Amino acid sequence: MQRYVIFTIAFLVLLSTAAFAKTVKRYYPDGTLEAVVHFDKKGVRNGPYKTYWPNGKLKEKGVNKNGQQVGVVKQWDMDGNPVE
Repeated sequence: MQRYVIFTIAFLVLLSTAAFAKTVKRYYPDGTLEAVVHFDKKGVRNGPYKTYWPNGKLKEKGVNKNGQQVGVVKQWDMDGNPVE
């Protein structure tokens, strides 16, 4: 019984530390995907992100670190052509 209680407590602690790290998807009013952004457990943007045009084509792709864009941000026009 004691092992079960210790295991349960350890499992709950592990879950609580990862509970807030998540991927958020945002949608246009018609239901088309607008953006996918990753947040760390503190609620700060961390990791890759993508945004999309209303027609569903990729608009922008990049990486956030500590809430700021880092590295190269790639962009496309509404027809799917790379923007230089």
